[in-house]
Amino acid sequence: MERFRHPSSSPVTQIKDEFSSKFSQQIAFERMINYQQGINQSVYDFYWGMLDISREIDPQPTAHNILQHLIS
Repeated sequence: MERFRHPSSSPVTQIKDEFSSKFSQQIAFERMINYQQGINQSVYDFYWGMLDISREIDPQPTAHNILQHLIS
């Protein structure tokens, strides 16, 4: 964590932002691992659901990363 990354925000805000971001990415990764296609869910909806979760982990995912998430 860079100490003065956002000089206008307080240290408490910077710490919350740093750790909440990592925590939310970890939660999204766990959701992605456990994400399964539902009985009545189309492949299209399943793909876009996985893509949404993938974007929570990495806002600019590469095609390679998306493919890795889909096959894992």
